[in-house]
Amino acid sequence: MGVRHRQRRFRGLALAGLTGIAIGLRLVFAGRYADEWDAVDFALAVERFDLLAMQPHFPGYPLYVFGARLLLPIAGDPVRALTWLGALAGGWLVVPLYALGRMLGGAFAGWVVALWAAVHPWLWVTALRPMSDSVGLTALFAVVVLALGLARREEQRVWPWGAVGGLFGLSMGIRLSYVPFAFSLAALAWLPWRGETWTAKMRRVAGWGLGFVLGVLLWVIPVAELEGGLSAFWSLGIAFTAGHFTEWGGTALSGEHGWLARLARIAGYLMGMGVWGWLPFSPQGAATLMDLAAAAGLFAGVAGLIYAARRVWRFGTDATTPQPFLVHFVALRVSREMAVWLLLTVPYALWIWVGQNADKPRHALPLFPFVLVAGAVALARLSLRVGGGVPQLVRIGLACALAVWYAWAGWQAARAYQETPPLVQLARDVAARVEGQLAVVYTWEEARVIGYYAPSVNAVPLRRVSTLMQDVLSRGPGVTVYATNAVLDGFGPDGAAIRRHFRPVARFQGPPGLYPVYHDIVLYRADKGLYGAIQQLARQWHEQGSTAERGWRKR
Repeated sequence: MGVRHRQRRFRGLALAGLTGIAIGLRLVFAGRYADEWDAVDFALAVERFDLLAMQPHFPGYPLYVFGARLLLPIAGDPVRALTWLGALAGGWLVVPLYALGRMLGGAFAGWVVALWAAVHPWLWVTALRPMSDSVGLTALFAVVVLALGLARREEQRVWPWGAVGGLFGLSMGIRLSYVPFAFSLAALAWLPWRGETWTAKMRRVAGWGLGFVLGVLLWVIPVAELEGGLSAFWSLGIAFTAGHFTEWGGTALSGEHGWLARLARIAGYLMGMGVWGWLPFSPQGAATLMDLAAAAGLFAGVAGLIYAARRVWRFGTDATTPQPFLVHFVALRVSREMAVWLLLTVPYALWIWVGQNADKPRHALPLFPFVLVAGAVALARLSLRVGGGVPQLVRIGLACALAVWYAWAGWQAARAYQETPPLVQLARDVAARVEGQLAVVYTWEEARVIGYYAPSVNAVPLRRVSTLMQDVLSRGPGVTVYATNAVLDGFGPDGAAIRRHFRPVARFQGPPGLYPVYHDIVLYRADKGLYGAIQQLARQWHEQGSTAERGWRKR
């Protein structure tokens, strides 16, 4: 008993030390800038919570904002409060990942996952941002570990599952986009235990669902009351959801990428960023490595499916009684750990394929820890697969070698993140450039960052040629017009006659791995002929008849 107590004490101290290192690495490099639209929303919300003003956007993420407000007196700045909260939560992610690795692969796998998670470049950098991803990720995996612990001991009582459902519902107040994991957690509650009836399973799942609903209501009702009631909150949610899926959210319905292209991009994130942890510092390197990683990911996926299908087929030929394919695959031919891994990852993988922006790798982030868990479990079982066994020292060496690589790449990424982001560079440059002028700057997502760091600048977000033309005509010929490449490149062929009146005046760049969408920003200035050209185009379309004019205004 004394030996076991000392072992548990040593494990606790070692895990606490590794967690402390992870937190320290993140706090030292905590970000100083709100470097994208959502980050500005959160920073504004820390000072004044207002959903109608997009501070932050729907559904409000109140638990995340409240946590940052607690740190605001110490941090002294909303952005710093957000990044400190992310750093603290990102370091604590080591603990649930250690537990998850231990559950699925034993003690060795648990320690390997904890070591990798402490220094993994993308888990590290994510914890530096003023965004809810890192805090939401830690809350998510804490709930996953609790649910898996209940499933492992075949917990049949309803109230523990209801408590897990309630905690998951509360975590939606930090990061709502992780809601597809509800299917995974409900499936864990549904798993059949020995000698259990169908009614008992239903009671357990119903308890989990009731807890989930109550957990969501605990933060939805206060937020709805702040915004004028549940009806107003519901209307705001419907409008936001419609825009997310059909206009600006980058989903399969609104994005420019096809289904296979989206799948390849997600596979590239999982292999390139999740497995290798690389940070591309140039657009060319990013494109090349992403293509290679996507090919490797798709190949690994196809090979895994072929392997699983062969095992199922082989089992079917040996079986004396026919059984359903799914029963063979999940219950008998695939290990229990692999079945759980698939159960936890597949629903969210389908969600990011269909309902998230494929251009932003942070949406694939919840799958990165599962990739690390799979690698650690595979390494832990390497001795069972290769020859007569692999010495423990060799496996430790492989794990440490990858950890060193992660630490080096993470250090480079954290240092690069300390530099001024391209969007903030743009805001500061525009503020100095238009000082004392009657000017307008046409942007897209850059407008929110410009408004935060340069509130005196008239930054107008738009996406259509017609909107720019109408706005320029309403302002008159005396206004100096600027536009970013995100606006002009988005016009396509319709904007060719407009774009030739713009000349580049500044360029702002950063690592595409850190800023996948806005890593290369070009600021353009319009010449004096823009106003006349727009007048002429508008006159031509008007002379062509009302049908042509209506078509122009829809562009």
